[in-house]
Order: sequence, then structure tokens, then C-alpha cells
Amino acid sequence: MPLVKAKTVADSRPITYDNPIAELIQRRRYQILVHSLMYYELDISLVEDHKWAEWGQELAKLQAEHPEIAEQVIFAEAFKGFDASTGFHLPFRDEQILRIAGRLLRNVNTAEGQEARIKLMTIVPTGNEWESYKKKSHKPMESKKEEVKKVESKPRKGLFTMPRG
Repeated sequence: MPLVKAKTVADSRPITYDNPIAELIQRRRYQILVHSLMYYELDISLVEDHKWAEWGQELAKLQAEHPEIAEQVIFAEAFKGFDASTGFHLPFRDEQILRIAGRLLRNVNTAEGQEARIKLMTIVPTGNEWESYKKKSHKPMESKKEEVKKVESKPRKGLFTMPRG
């Protein structure tokens, strides 16, 4: 039984795992990344510090007990040596993390939540996503119109979209 269900190019859903340990490692990594983004970049905290620390300690323990599985789960390189002391150094500006944070922030109906949503819209993804962003932003206007049509033809219910421009 394979550890990871392979994604096709057309499949834009998150990776799913047949292994419950891999699935839990992925869930904790996403939780740590999303809430680190919110804390360090957006100045908002949706979870208590002790809850974040609990998730981090569980993740560190899982990775230590199952290193072969942890190496095959998304964000493996970023979480090597993770000890749950901080999430400041993690790649929380990843496009997928930004989208998840956007979905969570839609349910925060406070002034703090509104400020966080505004800040989130100004963040540009880093790494490969940044290179992709730069290439898209320098295309001629006609190419951008074609690209928008492609995205609109495949509706992605419930995903946060970054402003184009």
C-alpha cells in the first residue's frame, strides 16, 4: 500500500495519505504553519499559545518516532529539526498556507480579524510561488485575460484568492 496517493496535474486538492501517521503529521504541519503566519505576519492569534505548543510537541514527537514517514510528508525539509520552540523560521508564506489562513479569517468578525484579512492580501508568496507570481505579473495584458478565463472556468469553491494586478 503506497504512503501517498499520487496527484494528477488536473487534481488541485491537497495530498491525502493512506497512512494515519502521515496524515497526522501533515495536519500538524499545516496547523503550525497557518497559525505561525497569523501570529508573526498578521498580528492575530486564533489559538492559545499552549495549544500551538501542544501541536508542536506532538509533531516533534511524531517526526522523531517516524522519521521515514515524516520525510515523505509535505514540508519535510522545512520541519527537519523542528523542536516546537518557534514557528518564525518556517515557510508560512507558501501560497497554500495563505489560502488556508484566508479561509479561517473569513469567520473572524472583529476589527482585529478585518485588519488581518487586509494584511493577508498584501503578502506575496515566497519561493517557487514568488517566481510564478513574478512571471505572471510581467505577461502582456492579453495573456492575463486568457489566464483569468482558465481560472474562472474551473471554480474553486471556498478558496481564498490573492488579488491580481
